[in-house]
Amino acid sequence: MSTQGDEAAAGPPAKRIKCEDSITSTPDEQLDVKNVPSTDPNEAKIKDSSSSQCLKEGDVGITEYISQHEGFNGVIKQRFSDFIVNEIDADGDTVRLTDITDPKLKEEEANEDKDQVADSADEVKAGVLEQADIEKLQQLVNDKDKTSVVNIKVPEDKQQRTLIHQSIRQVNSRLSSSTVELNGERVIQAKLGGDKRNEGGRFGPKWPKNRLPYCKCVMYKENKDTIEAVNLISKYLRVKPGTFAYAGTKDKRAKTSQHLTIYKVPAERLYALNKCLRGIVLGDFRYCKDQLKLGQLKGNHFVIVLRNMTGSDKQVNQGMSSLRDVGFINYYGMQRFGTTSVPTYFIGRALLQSKWDKAIDLILQPRSGDTEDMKECRDIWATSKDAAAALAKISSKHCIEKHLLNGLKTKGSNKVMALACIARNTRLMYIHSYQSYIWNTLVSRRIREHGLLPLVGDLVLRQDTIADQENTEEGQESEIPKRLTPELVTGETLSSYSITDVVMPLPGFDIIYPSNEVGQWYKELLAVDGFDISSFKHKVRDYSLPGSYRRLLVKPTDVLWETYEYDDVTIPLANSDLDKLNGAADHVSVQGGKYKALKVEFTLPSSTYATMAIREILKSDTSAAHQATLNIS
Repeated sequence: MSTQGDEAAAGPPAKRIKCEDSITSTPDEQLDVKNVPSTDPNEAKIKDSSSSQCLKEGDVGITEYISQHEGFNGVIKQRFSDFIVNEIDADGDTVRLTDITDPKLKEEEANEDKDQVADSADEVKAGVLEQADIEKLQQLVNDKDKTSVVNIKVPEDKQQRTLIHQSIRQVNSRLSSSTVELNGERVIQAKLGGDKRNEGGRFGPKWPKNRLPYCKCVMYKENKDTIEAVNLISKYLRVKPGTFAYAGTKDKRAKTSQHLTIYKVPAERLYALNKCLRGIVLGDFRYCKDQLKLGQLKGNHFVIVLRNMTGSDKQVNQGMSSLRDVGFINYYGMQRFGTTSVPTYFIGRALLQSKWDKAIDLILQPRSGDTEDMKECRDIWATSKDAAAALAKISSKHCIEKHLLNGLKTKGSNKVMALACIARNTRLMYIHSYQSYIWNTLVSRRIREHGLLPLVGDLVLRQDTIADQENTEEGQESEIPKRLTPELVTGETLSSYSITDVVMPLPGFDIIYPSNEVGQWYKELLAVDGFDISSFKHKVRDYSLPGSYRRLLVKPTDVLWETYEYDDVTIPLANSDLDKLNGAADHVSVQGGKYKALKVEFTLPSSTYATMAIREILKSDTSAAHQATLNIS
């Protein structure tokens, strides 16, 4: 084995949770076997379904490399356990699942300390409570007696009565008090957890006044994307998905850890789901004041296994050293452009061109890999344009096609409104995909014709001026904050910049373009599709694009790599957070093994694609069509 690298809401419903059926799992999908069911055992390897119709990198402008080594092959994500992602939070800390113990037990342990109440009136408020009353209150707490009460004589002075109420809570925060009539006299009555104002109805207790409003936890998931996981959790809790917040979405075919904040859902309810959900584990609970916001992170740390690797030690070391020292082209990866024979940027281009019928037809166009009902639906639309008949064939409750066809059925000839029935984020994804296609294509030409040196007329932003605003595991819409305006390189300033300072614009109406020939390239390429700069201020507000900027190159940090030999293709070669909690052993190379693997590790800033970093190492196509040809059974 060789090693190289740097050291580098609402309360709980009364109804009990219904758990999913447990299933048998293979080692690759195994969660905590002690108390957490496993993920779907039918983990699919990448399959070549009509690969001739699948996108290749060249179709979306991805053509260049900057490393000088000889490339080699390796399979990306042969198993989802080969791709491990840990969020880097806004403070720069790596988010890891480290604690999956019952938060209720931890709270009881903490309360044992709180239950050590004051021994004298002086330790609470001198002269407010009698020593005898303190001892009675202490007895209530120690006995955990919720049926008994302590009655305290009510003074005439209102301020003194207020002090008594406060002092009772100082004895122990779980004591409550109220003024009541008893035998014709008013007394202050104290009891353990008995304040009726803090009792809820059928949805359980109200949120404690002294508890911060958000429960923050680590969500570990396997083979599920973030939105899917959150929707599943919200279904079991019977709260709206909007109760949850996260800094960015994480890849589906992966094992990932990220922070969630959940509004007024206690940790115990979240913890209870670990016995029910498959492929999701929640832990490291605490309460916090603020909700997470999208983009509130610095990036992600990746551990990626490339299986069936053909590179020599020399090739591997040269490729990894180049990644560490030079970086990679900051392309938008293949995920940005969809997984079907209809690229998402085709749809985005039609929307920006206001070709509503074309956009609708592209979304509903027949394609390989469809289920039988979806194939019938698409065929009906292609032959008759009968939205109602096509809609009747769809069995899925939630899919883009169903929302669109329902809009066509109800909105009649108003195609803009029919398209608006598709979720806004999905429609934005289409038009951002077109921006990404333009960016990829022109960045490739820029590097192909001018290499890795800045040019007079380039746009630049120094590295220390940027804090990227938004992220998903593999890049998202927001790039460099719009409040930061790049500078144009002049002959006088050229020597003070490097290629890592150069940014390229995503086309829009509120940005500046390079003043050299690269700016002219934008105009020429956009003109092919009938666009000019003013085209991006669209008459339909949702389709207006102000534009932004994106770095030409990215240099990862914390770069490490290691090679393995192995025989069993089902054995995981990297441990996730949950694997470590379950005591999984480190993986050892099998001397003379049938296959070779390369395990790489690095940290990327937000809005970058790990697959594009891997592409630079391999110097080979990362598209599903190409990867399918490399797979081993």
